[in-house]
Amino acid sequence: MKKMKRFSCPAGFALLLIPLVSLVVMYLVICMEPDYLDYWNLQCQGFPALVLWNFLPIFFTISLLYFITKHLPFSLITGGAVWIAMGLVNHNKILLRSEPFMPGDIALVRELMGIIDTLDQSVLTGGIAILVALLLLMMLSLVLFRRTKMRWYVQLIGLIAVVMAAVFSYQTVYDNDKYYTAIPVDGYEYNRTDVSGSRGFIFMFTYEIHNAFMQKPEEYQAEEYQKMDESEVTPADYDDAVKPHIIMVMSEAFSDISDNVHLSMEEDPLENFKKISEDSLMSGYAVTNIYGGGTVVSEYEALTGISFASLYTPTMPYYYVRKDIDCLPRLLSSIGYDTMAFHPGFPWFYNRQNVYEKMGFDSFFHCDNAFYDDREFAGGYITEATTFHQLISEFENHLNSSDAPLFEFCVTIENHGGYEGKYGITEASVECDIPIKESDLLALTNYLYGVNRADEELGHLVEYLETVEEPVVLVYYGDHKPLLTGTFETIGYDLSGEVLEGNSVEQYQTPFLIWENQASRESLDLSENVAELGFSDLDDFSVAYLGSTLMELLGFDGLSPFLQYVNTVRDQVPIWNLSVWASSGGTLQSKDDIPDNIVDLLSTYRSWSYYKLFDDDISN
Repeated sequence: MKKMKRFSCPAGFALLLIPLVSLVVMYLVICMEPDYLDYWNLQCQGFPALVLWNFLPIFFTISLLYFITKHLPFSLITGGAVWIAMGLVNHNKILLRSEPFMPGDIALVRELMGIIDTLDQSVLTGGIAILVALLLLMMLSLVLFRRTKMRWYVQLIGLIAVVMAAVFSYQTVYDNDKYYTAIPVDGYEYNRTDVSGSRGFIFMFTYEIHNAFMQKPEEYQAEEYQKMDESEVTPADYDDAVKPHIIMVMSEAFSDISDNVHLSMEEDPLENFKKISEDSLMSGYAVTNIYGGGTVVSEYEALTGISFASLYTPTMPYYYVRKDIDCLPRLLSSIGYDTMAFHPGFPWFYNRQNVYEKMGFDSFFHCDNAFYDDREFAGGYITEATTFHQLISEFENHLNSSDAPLFEFCVTIENHGGYEGKYGITEASVECDIPIKESDLLALTNYLYGVNRADEELGHLVEYLETVEEPVVLVYYGDHKPLLTGTFETIGYDLSGEVLEGNSVEQYQTPFLIWENQASRESLDLSENVAELGFSDLDDFSVAYLGSTLMELLGFDGLSPFLQYVNTVRDQVPIWNLSVWASSGGTLQSKDDIPDNIVDLLSTYRSWSYYKLFDDDISN
């Protein structure tokens, strides 16, 4: 039988084909960026090097494969396929999560697979078809083409040259803020989707590799913070303390924009929240470090006291929770609390199934093991009503079976974006006294409908808790503002992240309240603690202080010297955000303008946070 003829690729072909294919793949990936292609092309006219910075990672990938395998067609197809696949993931992650694909996301493979599962069938089919075609081309290339004839020392020299060139480029360009920040952004510097689209996904992804790893603070000594973290208080000291049940709810995209002077609506969507706030121990605004997405950041900050602004990395913080960590559920568990976590989404999302266990939660209720009774969906997600039904059901089961106090932490998801057409509302119920796009007004109408649904369920929850004969403390807050950038720009929100005269942190403010039921008022009367601690005027502070403030209010902060220090930081720097900060006087200032005493305070906070996350061995 006659053998199939296999073609040869002379080494000289590589000099032409590797750069050419790299350029084509680069442009294909750039074209996948939603809505930014025209701006990126314009950028390249003013910054021609932008093409090079997006071209080189692909060129190095293909070249490295070529000198390893000596097979040019296979290397061209495989190297290109890797970047095209990443471009497809980035495209769909932006559409579904309003965030680009980041290096740290690689560790969350199951989450990425879950995102793929939620894609429109036609989009999913198209993506699979592209990847299958590339896979077949890889296999076909091995069948039809021979390896390039190359002496071993030429192969070795080429391999070393590519590696050295890649390392040199990374150290001089991709690990250097100068080149990266020199490229203007079409939108906002703190919106990573805008950054990715403006600078090119390939450049952005390669640059962010060094941010995917938490940098150890300068002059950090673990032994120093180990000593500082030793508490003179023991759990036994709280044996006789009155311990109320605690319910902590983080509500998806819950925010108050109803009082904006340019908007008018027939009914206040936060009517219950505002009524309950009047009767609350504390209420006001929690200042987050995120806008439009990244729910897990506000969750992580409130439970741990560790600010995302102190240990900043574009990687979602739960990626770093790889061991048992000392935070609210574990501290409360140490003094006798049973602890439960609720999230009506998939357990693998942000790796909660593992992170919650390391945080000290006894049980975790999610869509795979709970929320079955009368499960309802609205806008594509399990409703607030279904979520609170499960929350109350487990609360009652606990009351009937245990004398231990209970800590329930719940994340809701119903009002997740996008909002245009989310609830099927096609007629705007909100009026704006300045010109605004009809699509923005409809998105706002759908969003506020979702806020009102959440507000109604909050009212039902409080009504129920007033019937409970045991003391209960409720903490309720929003994770971030919704991604309604066009609307916010129109009605005058400052989304720049810069400190300008007369500006605010509206972009990052979400409402919060801390409330106690009648049984708690009779047995604890925490309002006296509010007065003694000076919390009456503490109505605008970073969400990272929310959990530590609750512990201080309940008198449990002695369990953790770290949380006590977090409260010290709160007293002097109530707002500590990625872009701005505010002193106890309340004046917003740039993070480039911080006095020495505050620098020292925050330096200790950062180092102690690093210790709690990475070096604290709580198993001893």
